[in-house]
Amino acid sequence: MVRTEWKTDDIWIRREFEISDDNLGEVLLTMHHDEDAEVYHQRRVGREGGWIHCKLRGIRADQEGRAALKKGKNVVAVHCHQTTGGQYIDVGLLELKKPPR
Repeated sequence: MVRTEWKTDDIWIRREFEISDDNLGEVLLTMHHDEDAEVYHQRRVGREGGWIHCKLRGIRADQEGRAALKKGKNVVAVHCHQTTGGQYIDVGLLELKKPPR
């Protein structure tokens, strides 16, 4: 589902989100993009070249990236650069939790 169409070579997206718990589990950055994509949260936390077809790619946040996520308001910024063909970008953050026993 396309929510924002763009007709130029580059798109920049910025989104605020809230974290309600100080005790986050492992964090996974998910990306589905065409073409080159960069994701920032206080610093660059992910960069992928090329494109991903029909799937989300997960990137585990390193210790510094995970530590940057704080309770309350956070901001993520995304840049996607298009060179040829289709264009799309979808980025998300997932918290991985162990199932309850």
